[in-house]
Amino acid sequence: MRPTQALGATRKAISSLALIGLLGLSLVMSAAAPLSVARDDQQGATPSRSAVTLSPARGPIGSITTLRGNGFAANASLDVLWQDWDGSWDASGGGFKARVYKERMTPLTQVRADASGAFEARVEVPQGFGFEHQIVVAQGGERRATSAFFVEMQARMTPQNGPPGTLITMELKGVGVQPRERDWVVLYDNQFAGWMSAVTTNGTATGVITATGGPGRHILEVFQGPYFPDLNAAHSPDPARPTWTFEFTVTDGQAILPPPPEQQGPKPIAGAPPKDAKGPVVWLDPASGYVGMDVTVRGSGLPANADVRLDWQTNFGPDPVVAGGIRAHASFPVVTGKTAADGTLRATFKVPEDVGRVHPVVLMAGEQSLATGEFKVRPKANFITPASGPVGTDITINLKGVDDTDTGKIFIITYDNAWTGYACSVTSQGDITIHIPASGKPGWHFINLYPGMYEPVGGQGMFSYEVYDNMEEFYIFRVPQLTYLADHPNEKDIPAFRFAFFVTGETK
Repeated sequence: MRPTQALGATRKAISSLALIGLLGLSLVMSAAAPLSVARDDQQGATPSRSAVTLSPARGPIGSITTLRGNGFAANASLDVLWQDWDGSWDASGGGFKARVYKERMTPLTQVRADASGAFEARVEVPQGFGFEHQIVVAQGGERRATSAFFVEMQARMTPQNGPPGTLITMELKGVGVQPRERDWVVLYDNQFAGWMSAVTTNGTATGVITATGGPGRHILEVFQGPYFPDLNAAHSPDPARPTWTFEFTVTDGQAILPPPPEQQGPKPIAGAPPKDAKGPVVWLDPASGYVGMDVTVRGSGLPANADVRLDWQTNFGPDPVVAGGIRAHASFPVVTGKTAADGTLRATFKVPEDVGRVHPVVLMAGEQSLATGEFKVRPKANFITPASGPVGTDITINLKGVDDTDTGKIFIITYDNAWTGYACSVTSQGDITIHIPASGKPGWHFINLYPGMYEPVGGQGMFSYEVYDNMEEFYIFRVPQLTYLADHPNEKDIPAFRFAFFVTGETK
């Protein structure tokens, strides 16, 4: 690893007076009590003389800083609080709306001033978001003094070497919450490999790419930016942003190939009868899975010896936001049969080809609805075809059960860690077919499909960039989100799919 952190000049510290106005009454202690500002006429209060300094005033997570305070009431019991945030995605309606960061104050330690009103304490920088934080010294819920601490980001790459196909993990700690602090990109041999975020992961971003290329040294770089990496951060409007350079050595030896596609998707979730259900009930086992898999429908409390059918419900038609039109409701039978004499039912069916999401199933007796259950269709990949061939070979990849939300209907493709394009299911009822011409030198080449976000969605579910306050949000659409596994804006079980293709030396 050769970190080349271009930290540049540190931002100017905000004055204590400005911080009081900035933090205001929104600062919350662990007991949710607001921190008020002490008045000069309060007994024992010395807000105009209370001060705290930090040494050092910057460092990474886990480092130690020494707090020195003075001007406090003699023998006062003081709380030392750390400013941090809880991050979340606003993905209401199936589309990314905003990143939300709710400020919170976390207790670091308690100290007692001496007879002169001074104290000294050592504290460890806690896990969390990075860049500028406020350390607040409070007495009885009243803020007495503040000082700024700058949390330096850290980056790590593991492993440092391996054969082609090795999964390389990039980990960032101390990702920030402000624009120019919260989006980071990875380049592999000067190719854009993907984007990393840490909104819901408390400032830690973990992404995975695949080692590609011939034996020897390959360069990985980490830059700030949701899509456009800033290559001269030292001369940018915010020179405190770091950059990193790592070396990965591709070794000789047998390539590590991805697992079969059926092992890459989310595992099916077992079904169970509804809890405390009264009267007729129906459930499916498993309760989630893939197009084409066998599912068992179970029922109890049903009429005896009744002719029944299980109707699968869905919506057909193109995506109304992208392609226009209206998605029409549809229902069709997947099971027909008869209940047993004791009012139970057991039958099997194959999951129909349909869009990924929760689909209601309704057990019907003629035109009477008896009970309702549901099944969640998840994305599934078929085998790459063909698996080898010369340069120019048409590589075909097929996915089924792709979601219909704006955050779930798209997969972004990289070829040897180079962003290539995207594919979505806006008109195909969850079915995606991708064609890629084989390229590169003879040997193994790796194709990765990452989840992402399709496009901005504003009011009434229509396309709109006007819902975003800052320009950085415009560039996180249709690019590979390497941190999808823990920090995807909406669906938490969308997989990335990884494929390998062997370029032969023959001429097509």
